[in-house]
Formats: sequence, structure tokens, C-alpha cells
Amino acid sequence: MTPQGILAFIVALSTLVLVHEFGHFVVAKWAGIRVESFSIFFGRPVFAVRKAERGGWQFRSFAWRWGVPDEAFEGGETEYAIRWIPFGGYVKMAGQEDLGEAEITGQPWEFTSKPVSKRAAVIFAGPFMNFILAVVMFTWLNMHYGIVGRIGIGPAPEMRVKTVEAGSRADSLGVKPGAKWVSVNGQLLTTWEALAKELKDAEQVTIELASPSGRTLTVAVKHDLSDLYEFGVTWETDAVVGTLIPLEPAGEAGVRLGDRILSVDGEAVDSWTAMSALVRRSPDRPVTLEVEREGRRRFIEVTPSMEIAAEQPEDGVRLPPFSALQTGIRQTWIVTVKIVRFIERVISGVLSPKYLAGPVGILHMTEVAAQRGLATYLVLVATLSANLGFINLLPLLVLDGGHLAILGFEGLTGKRPSARQQGIMQHVGIVFLVGLMIMVTIIDLERLF
Repeated sequence: MTPQGILAFIVALSTLVLVHEFGHFVVAKWAGIRVESFSIFFGRPVFAVRKAERGGWQFRSFAWRWGVPDEAFEGGETEYAIRWIPFGGYVKMAGQEDLGEAEITGQPWEFTSKPVSKRAAVIFAGPFMNFILAVVMFTWLNMHYGIVGRIGIGPAPEMRVKTVEAGSRADSLGVKPGAKWVSVNGQLLTTWEALAKELKDAEQVTIELASPSGRTLTVAVKHDLSDLYEFGVTWETDAVVGTLIPLEPAGEAGVRLGDRILSVDGEAVDSWTAMSALVRRSPDRPVTLEVEREGRRRFIEVTPSMEIAAEQPEDGVRLPPFSALQTGIRQTWIVTVKIVRFIERVISGVLSPKYLAGPVGILHMTEVAAQRGLATYLVLVATLSANLGFINLLPLLVLDGGHLAILGFEGLTGKRPSARQQGIMQHVGIVFLVGLMIMVTIIDLERLF
């Protein structure tokens, strides 16, 4: 984990939390609730400002207010603060019971004094803003990078030599077009980058290939190759499915591991690159895959999802503003539906919990996304924002969804659950979330190590 990766993680998570809290803040102000503090990050304030009761402005900093408790907010104005622990943020409202500090006096500006509809609007505004952030990010990406089709499959380790340069080292060793890479230093590699890195970093490289006739050729290269091209070959990957991503279009449509894709919409393909190019040109439009499975041919209709052309923007279809917005809304909806289906399948045992990701996993994902570029990073942040919006609507009392459930009960019955009942529900929610956090952290660590 690099400092840049940790910074990318902090920026992403803090943005999501601040947007969430800003939703609570804006609607609380609209509802006439006194917002005592809107804070960026946690801890003592590095810098804070609020309008004084008798006019003018008050400023404070932990540099000269260290250890002094917050002032009483008798003037009704909000304190805006930047605090010293660089993660997230929060909003503190008058009469907000769940913070455990609120003194409820029945004043009209307190949270608990407002009707159920206004309190529900304040609570719902947080998750809603996370969905809005996802839509905004997807819309901007749709306009600037464009969209491509994606069906959620990866290649099998079946690399094939495409060309051999006359007079090259590969040519002198007898390598012929059509030969399949079996291994490089004992590793099955499916990307050009990984193969080039193996050739570059090792002092001696052992390459095993299988010729079209079936003869195995093993060669040892004992010098530093700064580039794979110096070996004198180019390669391509066969259009054989080696990875199926859960809940993605291909797997849902019936594509299976080991399927060899022969054509896309009747256009024959002889490599993974050719197949992928045809799929990428068809976002949100059904395509027919002709696949070979166990010696038999099948035709499977798949509708590629609309993905951001983050890594190959030249292939993307850039959308005008209104279409980009419509597509952004659909993309956010699709991400949310996938979350629901994912949770359903994990609970039912169809999918393994190993696909869950906790803080360590998210940190790793943000680091990788940031390394790949701005577009990939923003796609991840948008996806996480939709995830956060939905997760916060789950009916656990420690989440916004739990508070909405309580308000729904109050709206229907005219009374709130007792403090004891709410305490039990809150403890159940805390135990569930802590248990889930421990489980996903263990999964993250097993995945990394």
C-alpha cells in the first residue's frame, strides 16, 4: 500500500461521507432544524467559524482552544469546521438523539419537534445525495470518455503467437506462427504486460510453447530483454472464456467457462481482441454470440452493459448532455440492482462471501483505480457512492434505513418505540455490522496474503 493509494482511499471515502452529510444538512436547514455543526473530518477543529449571536463572526482552532468544550449554540447559527482526523465528516443537529449528547427540550427548532414527514426527509436526504453523486459522476464520464459494451468475461490462458519476425531470436529458435504459449518461467500469463514484465525482470527466462503440430518447444533466454518485441514475436489470446464475473450479462445469459466464442452477430472472430472489439461497440444493444462448447455450437443472446471507456477512450461513444444524464441514471440504477441481487445470492448461498470487500479491499481497489487514471478512479467512486446510498437504506437502526423504519412505525401508529426497544434494535444493528466488518476484513486479508 503506497502513500498515494492511502490518499486516494481517504479522498474517495471522505467525498462519499461529506456528500451524504451535506444531504442531511441542506434538508435540515430547509425543515427549520437547528444544525449545530457541519464538520469536515473528525476530532478537534483545526479551523472553525460561525456567525455570532450578536453579529460578526467567531473563529476558533485547536491551536488555542485545545481541550476547551464546544460553546453552547444559543444563537442558532451553524459552526463550519475542518477537523484534524482526515476521514469523513458529520452533521450535528439540535435534539438528534442518536449522537447520545443531545438535550431534548421540546424547542421548535429541534429535530424531534418536527413532524414525521420532515424528519424522514432529513434522514433520506443522505443516501439520496449518494445516488445523486453517482449519477453526476457517470454523466460527466459518459460525456467526456464515452461508453462501451461489456459482458463480464475474461480470457483463458491460451495465448498464441501471431507473427514471428524473420531473423529474430524467436525465428532462430524455430518458433512459428500459431504456436501456443504454455508457460513463461512456469507461469500461465494472459496479458502482454505480464509477459513482457516476466521477460524483462528475470535474468533467465524459460519459455515453453506448443507448436501447431503438437510438439513442445522449450527455450531458455539468458539475457535481459528490455521489450518483448526484441524476442521477435507478437501474440494474441484465443476467444476462450476463462473468467465469468458474477451478475454480469454473459454469465446471466448462459455463457460458461471454457466456451470458445466463434462469432459476434454473425461476424467471425479468431482472437479475444477481435471479439472484445465487437462487443465494445454494442453498449446496451443485444448481440448474438456463437460459442463452441463440448464440440457443439450454441447461440446465446447477450446485452452488453454500458461501461465507461476509461482505459480505451478512443473506442468510447461520447454522449450529448441529455443522453449522458439518462444513461447516468440507468447506470446508477443498474449498480443498485446488482447490489440487491448480490446480497440476495450471498444470503441464499449461490455466491460465496469471498466476493465481499471491506475497508482493506476497498483501499486496495482505490489504489489500483487511481493508478489506472482519473476515469477508472471516478468510476469506482461513483459505484461506491451508489453502494453507500443503498447500504444506508437497510433497516438497521445504526443506519439511516433503521431510522426511516422507526419513523414509518411512528407515522402509522402515532407513537415511537420505547427507549428500551430502540436500544435493543440498535445493539442488534451494531453486532450485525461489527460481525460483518470482521468477516469482510478477514476475507480481504486472505485475498491479499
